[in-house]
Amino acid sequence: QRDDLVGAMKVLDMMEMRNINLTIEAYNPLLSYMANRGEVKKAEYIIDRCRARDISPDAVSYAQLAKAYGTLGDVEGAKGALRRMLDEGLEPTIANFQGILDAYMQTGDQAGASRIVELVRSYGIGLDRLAYHRLLTLAAQAGDEAGFAGYWDSAKKDGFDAVTISDFNGYMGHFGAAGRWGTVLQLYELATDRYDRVPTEETYELVITACEH
Repeated sequence: QRDDLVGAMKVLDMMEMRNINLTIEAYNPLLSYMANRGEVKKAEYIIDRCRARDISPDAVSYAQLAKAYGTLGDVEGAKGALRRMLDEGLEPTIANFQGILDAYMQTGDQAGASRIVELVRSYGIGLDRLAYHRLLTLAAQAGDEAGFAGYWDSAKKDGFDAVTISDFNGYMGHFGAAGRWGTVLQLYELATDRYDRVPTEETYELVITACEH
């Protein structure tokens, strides 16, 4: 589909002018578009626009708003979106915490992410593949082999160990940057032997660099 925010906004303007009975589902795709690009001000504008028409944002709306802040690494902004949602009595899902985890991943705050995981579990919500990916990335960035292994085992137990070669490359690159070259080679063996992933040029470059160390 063509990326055409201006066109989408024109359609929305027309529908509002014709007093078509819109619901929040008409606005959430725009929020998603803005969230993917970190367009926080535009996302907040859409939220305000909904309220001006007595349309209440739902959990999906706030998840997208948190994602917009998270894309920019704005932890407090992402947390604020969650607080606003909870203040309105909406039930959170794992999607409502993803923006916060993303913000922590952007800032490299592993301890902060761990606290959010505890909060998620306090609501009786399980982690999904994307949440585990962010936690694994944070552990790899920190060179935290024990933390990485713990999250890996939890993800596997929960059935989220379908890791792509791109994911492996990312983890290997972060561990390499942290000077954990032995772990880079272990991940390569895990990717190719146990998970039968096909290495890419990036994979081989990381392995060569690890062997040189």
